[in-house]
Amino acid sequence: MSELLQTERSYVKDLQVCIDLYLQDMRQSDNVNTLPLGIKGKEKVIFGNIEEIHDFHKDIFLKELEKYESMPEDIGHCFVTWAHKFDMYVQYCKNKPESTTLLMTTAGGNFFDGIQKSHNIEHPIPAYLIKPVQRITKYQLLLKDLLSCCDEGQGEIKDGLEVMLNVPKKANDAMHLSLLEGCDIPLDKLGEVILQENFQVWDPKQIIRKARERHVFLFEQYLLFSKEVKDSSGNKAKYIYKNKLLVSLLHFS
Repeated sequence: MSELLQTERSYVKDLQVCIDLYLQDMRQSDNVNTLPLGIKGKEKVIFGNIEEIHDFHKDIFLKELEKYESMPEDIGHCFVTWAHKFDMYVQYCKNKPESTTLLMTTAGGNFFDGIQKSHNIEHPIPAYLIKPVQRITKYQLLLKDLLSCCDEGQGEIKDGLEVMLNVPKKANDAMHLSLLEGCDIPLDKLGEVILQENFQVWDPKQIIRKARERHVFLFEQYLLFSKEVKDSSGNKAKYIYKNKLLVSLLHFS
């Protein structure tokens, strides 16, 4: 429990450093037109919603955790109560690959290296921007440790752990869904992804059945089929929508 509180305080301080120095310097450079063209107008891409995450942990979540310092078996209640707020991490994680790509460019790398040197910041910017992703994993580990110290069925630690395990799943699902193109239903109308994975699909109408690789997205009402398309480097580039089925017409065994 002590480690949970100590690392939470350190986490808030690290996010503050990232915002006060790296982000604010970028904004000031943009105001006086000294920001490199390669990253101009890319503040939201590089930093995502890190300010929203920082404010939640500083103003709400840290204080809530501190209330349970002497009642560690009930700490899970804190995670369950504020579960809806952790959806902001889904947005952050979804944005993270594009942020990393920008920081690897010459313009981005040199600019933020200069900020680190001028302020004598302990870590380079990638080390700070990865912390929200790492924090979710850290919560999982700490809650598992706490759960092992409690009697079975005591408190809400198990429920809190379920909340934290669900965050990276939702983020991963959101990243895959963002690659889907050509769907005849607006993605924001489909709701949350229940399951997404690669599957072998056969057409029962064909005399000679040939398996085809499809990436499938399962929602509450629809099952979407898409084809994975890779870029010239062989990396996953996008999913091309093929067709859909109403879930009510499916039979699961």
